[in-house]
Amino acid sequence: MNSQKFYSILDKELIKILDENQEDKDLHKHKNIDQNKGYALLIWFLEFYGQIASFKQYITEGKDDGSCDIIFSNKDSQGQIVYYVIQSKWVSCRADKEHPIINKEEFNAVISDFSSILSADKPKGKNDKFNQKYDELITHLENNGKAKFVFFALSKYNPEITGNINSFNKNHYPNISLEVVDIEKIKRDYIEFNFKGIKTTNPLEYKYDPEDNSIDLCIERNVTGSNNRDFLEFAGRDKAFIFILKPGTIHALFSKYRFGLFYKNVRNPLHSSNYNEGIVKTLLERPSAFWYFNNGVTAITKIVPDIGMHATVIQLQGLQIINGAQTVYSIFKAYEQASEQQRKIMDADARITFRLIKSSDENFNLEITRYNNLQNRMHERDFVSNHDEQQRIQNESFETNYWYEKRRGEFVIDDEDISNLGVEIVSNQVFAFCYVSFWLQKPVHAIMNMEKFFITKAESPSGLYEFIFNQNTNFREMLSAYFVWIHAFSIFAGENEDGERFLPEPVADFVTPVFALSKIVLEKMLFIKYKAEINMSEYLIRNFESMSNFELLDSKTELSILIKDIIKYCSRYVYEKLSLVDNENEFEVDDKTESGKQLKKLMTEESYFEVLKHELENKKIKLQDLKIVKKKIPAKEPKVSRVKKTSSK
Repeated sequence: MNSQKFYSILDKELIKILDENQEDKDLHKHKNIDQNKGYALLIWFLEFYGQIASFKQYITEGKDDGSCDIIFSNKDSQGQIVYYVIQSKWVSCRADKEHPIINKEEFNAVISDFSSILSADKPKGKNDKFNQKYDELITHLENNGKAKFVFFALSKYNPEITGNINSFNKNHYPNISLEVVDIEKIKRDYIEFNFKGIKTTNPLEYKYDPEDNSIDLCIERNVTGSNNRDFLEFAGRDKAFIFILKPGTIHALFSKYRFGLFYKNVRNPLHSSNYNEGIVKTLLERPSAFWYFNNGVTAITKIVPDIGMHATVIQLQGLQIINGAQTVYSIFKAYEQASEQQRKIMDADARITFRLIKSSDENFNLEITRYNNLQNRMHERDFVSNHDEQQRIQNESFETNYWYEKRRGEFVIDDEDISNLGVEIVSNQVFAFCYVSFWLQKPVHAIMNMEKFFITKAESPSGLYEFIFNQNTNFREMLSAYFVWIHAFSIFAGENEDGERFLPEPVADFVTPVFALSKIVLEKMLFIKYKAEINMSEYLIRNFESMSNFELLDSKTELSILIKDIIKYCSRYVYEKLSLVDNENEFEVDDKTESGKQLKKLMTEESYFEVLKHELENKKIKLQDLKIVKKKIPAKEPKVSRVKKTSSK
């Protein structure tokens, strides 16, 4: 879903706001609907990021550009008053044009306007309530209060404004900050909230980072006589403790730090699940049974003090919850729903086991996270889902119709929504397989070592994560490889009893090196066609991105036919090299036949593939050579003796 597609979705929501508020004269003040949409955009922004509609009364219209300004105050999670100064910029966008970026000169005018507000030089407007808030803001700042300035626009971020943002924040640190929200961030947040069920970082909330803040944690003590039986301290490799907490303590933690508590967690808590509902029900209806039914929470921290016998509050640094995120979020939900009386009963009767481990070793933290989540049937890719590379690649995928799933089940989206959005959800496991085979030209890794794709070197010397995912990895190459793989799949796939297409794993093992070799031939053919080297990934995306998986499988476009001919050519090339021409209905991968030995080497030895690749690179191929390959590989499952997959040393 590129920016233009998201723009059209948002445009419909703005029109809906205008249609549902016909009586609001301010919303329909202009004959130019785009100027009215500028007003509606600010209302949408306030509502989407969780603010209340009553703030609308403080909106004052901009002078001549259709933007709107607003100043309002709100209490943060600690009860402190924070003032927000917001300016929005409506941008009209046409589907046939490149989406605009934030204009540097216009942004400089915004900075100037914000600076005049801070210096109390901004002229008063016609809106008395706005003027009142303006005066309150100045008084608030004079009393050492906090304020946040937000500029958001339906334009893409312009790197040229970064210096001005940094300069503004440096000059007004620590109580005043500036955040720019562009259409890409709004789109990402929209996807996170609507299609993952996750509330993301809110620009209209003051951010408290649990990794950078000192946290006071209230622990429950129960000293009986001379025996302290209320917590356990383990003095092993690093200090570790088991405490007992009240629901109110968990609620206070989440209220302040929100989802930032779970940054190192392999899965964010869902907004709705039977498991969460069960926790909420137990807390509300049977609080005294909660400790017996729930495994509790595990967290890591960088600093924890010595704990005295009578201490009830301890100060931590860098708290992160690595297991029990759903428990924490469910306790928060239950506490939010509860009456004052119910909260008192919860805190009197319910207890939560809180396991705290002191560690500043990031590799050790990952190991702790991994082993604490093994009982949850986690996959290797789940443990790296919060890595910067995974987030960056997923963000890149949101510019296309194929979304990168970095964590299993993270998209809560039904078939109707998928159809309406015109998107496909594809796992990072599949994308990594295509990328490694096609672009990195390592099909043996894809066959033999796929389980190591998401294991880092720190965890195992044979881990391939850094080899695959690094600063040079980009989503568009992954996507273009995926398109070629779909074409290979369409040639070799069989059908099950339900008529569903599938690729038997042994056949996939043979197709994988063929798929890798197709890159070499495709480059040759495109050079012949265009008489120059072209950007192959962009060429493939431009031709196939608008198609669904189903359409790609049966595509009869000129490029699809060419790719399928290339794959058939490469499979014939492999057959001839392995002396399989007279026995193509069987893949005998054992030591009984010479061809079986050769085929096994192709699937298990990198050097053997490199020999075939080198010969193909030096082979002169003409376009008519592809047409000679008429015979199609059988779609039915061939007879196969399996390759035993072992870890390569």
